Amino acid sequence: MSTHDRTESASLTAALREAESLGRHEGAAAGSWAIDGNTSDQEARAVLAAFEDGTYFDNTPGPLSGEWADTRSPRDLYEDATGQDAHADASFNSDAYHSLLDTLCNTYEAEWFAAYERTATYSARYQLGEVE
Repeated sequence: MSTHDRTESASLTAALREAESLGRHEGAAAGSWAIDGNTSDQEARAVLAAFEDGTYFDNTPGPLSGEWADTRSPRDLYEDATGQDAHADASFNSDAYHSLLDTLCNTYEAEWFAAYERTATYSARYQLGEVE
């Protein structure tokens, strides 16, 4: 493996780790809003049931959808995870850019959804007195 290949591999690994970290952090933050002081026990049970049957996210836009103001876009994720300019990279090598972007988005979203669910279900169980 050449020095260039090792550097490129290390950069890819670092970008994937950053996408994972961002997804975990931002998913947990978003999940912390699912249950609050105004949530009834009945609503907390409904949240748990929706996660258990896999329907909780059915009508929720994905975290990279751009549905809400000030949310991360795929382009933002690419730039934050790689430290590179998305427009320049897409212009230079579109296929490589889109391949890496898809990988980063999938990695981020997997971590985001898992962290959201962990945080929301813990909050619901805490409210119901099932955990301390």
